[in-house]
Amino acid sequence: MEKCQQCDKVFYTKCDLSCHVDSFHKHIVFQCTTCQKSFKSKTGLSNHNREHSGQFRYLCTYCGKGFNYKRQFEGHKAGHENERNFSCSKCGKSFQYENSRYNHAKLCGINKEKYVKCDQCGKAFKCIKYMKEHQKCHLNPDRYQCAMCGNYYQNRSGLHKHVKKTGHN
Repeated sequence: MEKCQQCDKVFYTKCDLSCHVDSFHKHIVFQCTTCQKSFKSKTGLSNHNREHSGQFRYLCTYCGKGFNYKRQFEGHKAGHENERNFSCSKCGKSFQYENSRYNHAKLCGINKEKYVKCDQCGKAFKCIKYMKEHQKCHLNPDRYQCAMCGNYYQNRSGLHKHVKKTGHN
């Protein structure tokens, strides 16, 4: 049995639930009446509303800070305890916080499928389009020249910032 988070209707299969959501709730957004932040589900809004009311599912015994998500709470608690429970599966380095391990994983190459690296300098990009634009600076580093002052820039963005800052056209 699958329950719709928007209207609480119950369906026998995930497929039926998915069809229902696509047909009836695709464009429905749940908005907080206090701060106007939007959420995709009633559960998300409900968890958010606890923050406004000061009701939290998890309370830190060290400092009293509240959390609605176990993962956030455990990461916070580990900071008090100086525990390093989050380790990199590639190099073994450990971290106090999950988000620190996640950021490290990008550098360590674990999330390679999400990032594309420049084969010349190793800089990582979220998509191949940005990486290819970046690689132009290796082929012809002085490609972008200001017509007014003659300064060279590695990319179109650098030249655009210069023109905007100086007023050169």
